Amino acid sequence: MNGLSQSHLLPAVILAGSDRKPGPIPRGAERYAFLVGYKGADIRVGDRPLIQVLRERLLQSGAFSLVLVAGPREIYEPLLPGAVLHTDKDIGRNLARIFRFFRWAERICLVACDILPRVEEIKEAIRLWQEAGQPDFWLPLVEAQNQLGSSSWKPRYGLCPGPGEPAKPFLPGHLGILQLKAVRLRFLCKLATLLYRLRNREQEERRRVLYALVIGDLLAQDLVNLLRFRIPSLTWRTLRRGWQLYSLLRKNRLQIEQLESALRDVVLKQRWRDRATVRLTPCTLWGLAQDLDTLGEVKEVGASWHGGLLRPKGK
Repeated sequence: MNGLSQSHLLPAVILAGSDRKPGPIPRGAERYAFLVGYKGADIRVGDRPLIQVLRERLLQSGAFSLVLVAGPREIYEPLLPGAVLHTDKDIGRNLARIFRFFRWAERICLVACDILPRVEEIKEAIRLWQEAGQPDFWLPLVEAQNQLGSSSWKPRYGLCPGPGEPAKPFLPGHLGILQLKAVRLRFLCKLATLLYRLRNREQEERRRVLYALVIGDLLAQDLVNLLRFRIPSLTWRTLRRGWQLYSLLRKNRLQIEQLESALRDVVLKQRWRDRATVRLTPCTLWGLAQDLDTLGEVKEVGASWHGGLLRPKGK
């Protein structure tokens, strides 16, 4: 069905925490009502919680050996008995808990709890990962449709699919695959926490804060290199490259291949960089990009919301 033998099926984890500290309503999205709560439990597809439907579709794809839900046991255990990995912290600590639990696995698939892809889209995502050579760090980039409906407020990223090609607007897919031994898991946890904290903020603000994280992390690596009598050039080299990439992104001239190369330098362990691969695969799998953040998006997919709402003051 998907080219994976039974012994090579991937374990998958649905990230199902809560939005305890809702981010700011992004500029231009003031008319939308943003969801606050446990989306996997509070979004209903028909009379069923979204988390049940999503897990069922992942299993129906035939690509996964097991599918667990990482979230608070008291919320999800009644909905999915025996399939819950208890964790109820921020996104970084939730990921750390997942990585510790799956230390026996070679690779894992991470899935957001607030998407509703069709089974065929999940199958196609796994096929694209295989077609790319089963990269060690893989994410789909979903080409933004001309008419995004209730998702038109989401920030899009102009990236060039290849050399000489014009930039196209992309949204990140909310399903990814990691080779655990190759990836700098602690750094990824810190990065995920920061990115979540900066969601919906302006690009320039995100750039400044992310640079602060990367500088601190790289300086620590350079100190280790210095103690090992190696030239401590990592910080300067990476920052110079990062600034070049950011400049290209602002001008809509950043190629996906350049972004892959930069991610390889940052997220892969140094001893793996010569043989591990990072791939960002362009696709049109809209069900992987449309995370349900607003009441309008929930209604657009035919679901209903049973939690709280965040609206701008006076709205």
